[in-house]
Amino acid sequence: MKIFSLSSGSKGNATLLECDNFNILIDVGCSKKYLNQSLLEINKDINDIDMVLMTHFHSDHCKSINCFSNEIIFSTKEEHKKLLVNEDNKFIDISIKPFELSHDERCYGYQIKYQGLIYTHISDTGYLKNDYLKYIEESDYLYLEFNHDPIMLNKTNRPNFVKRRILSNKGHLNNQAAALALVKHSSKLKQVFIAHISEEANDAHIIEDEIKQVFNDYNKEITFDILFTGHEKLVIGGLNED
Repeated sequence: MKIFSLSSGSKGNATLLECDNFNILIDVGCSKKYLNQSLLEINKDINDIDMVLMTHFHSDHCKSINCFSNEIIFSTKEEHKKLLVNEDNKFIDISIKPFELSHDERCYGYQIKYQGLIYTHISDTGYLKNDYLKYIEESDYLYLEFNHDPIMLNKTNRPNFVKRRILSNKGHLNNQAAALALVKHSSKLKQVFIAHISEEANDAHIIEDEIKQVFNDYNKEITFDILFTGHEKLVIGGLNED
């Protein structure tokens, strides 16, 4: 299993999982031009994508969806294919389990199993429900939203209704909530992709300090690699046997 975060953040999201010869794209929120460029960097193109999994349909997650046939897109929309929620959907030797997140539009996370490895994708959620913390616990690789630092967010010039939305249970995950999930549920974790980082209301150094502080408070060591994603930034992780 190889994982490529092609782009992450409020300007566009797309993540590619390569399971041998089967390529799964989670979200298509970057431009067609950038999508083509980033796929070319990893020796692929749009025709190599076997499946597109949509988390939801905010523009930063679906911008380039028209690049793909409805026959390979899985989502809540009528014209797309469907997956059974909270169940393992089998595709040859790949298992995909969608689970509903807490956002202001119906939004899904995914747990993907392949050859004994587990990847979990969680972004665009106001909080982490107890029901799916077990998915983090089971993960070898995790894509987890660290959207904002609440103090930084409140200092921005964004309208108050936007701040309230982001801070709500239907908004986005803050640094401390994400770090607490890691310290309590990362026993198997090899790598975590720090995702959907706000450019205005967050910073990689603040996130790193928050994670270190929380692990120190719980007297635990950080035993996984931390990979910071970004807008139109290619970040590669997962098992690479080449």
